[in-house]
Amino acid sequence: MIRLLYLSQAKLAADEELEEILGAARRNNPALAVTGVLIYGGGWYMQLLEGPEHSVFRLYAKIIDDSRHSDPRVIHVTQASDAIFREWSMGLVRQNPLEFEHVAALKARRLETVNSSVFAETLKEFSRRLRASD
Repeated sequence: MIRLLYLSQAKLAADEELEEILGAARRNNPALAVTGVLIYGGGWYMQLLEGPEHSVFRLYAKIIDDSRHSDPRVIHVTQASDAIFREWSMGLVRQNPLEFEHVAALKARRLETVNSSVFAETLKEFSRRLRASD
C-alpha cells in the first residue's frame, strides 16, 4: 500500500463539477481499494490517495490527463501499512482561499525529503481535526 499526496491548479467552473469528481471517486474507488481526501480551495486541489500501488498510480495518471486539473505535482509518496482515511472512499474538504495559501509552500518544498513517519503523523493529525469538526 502507498500514500500519494499531490497538488494541482483547479479549472472548475461550478460546484457541480466538484460534485461530479467526488461522486465518481466514491463510486469507483472502493473497487480499486483506494481511499483518501480531496481538499479544494482558492483555485487549488490537494488530494491524498491511499491504496495498492498500481491502483493509486493508475488513478493519478488519469488525474494528470483530466482537463479539470492543471500542472499536477506529486508532493509526497510513501509506503504505508494502513489507510488513515479508510472510512472515506473519498472525503471532501473545502477551504477558504486565504486558509489554503499554505499549500503553495508545500508545492515549493515538494522536492525535499520528508521522513515517512512524520508525514503519516501529520496526516493522522489532519484526520483527527476533520473528525472533530464534523
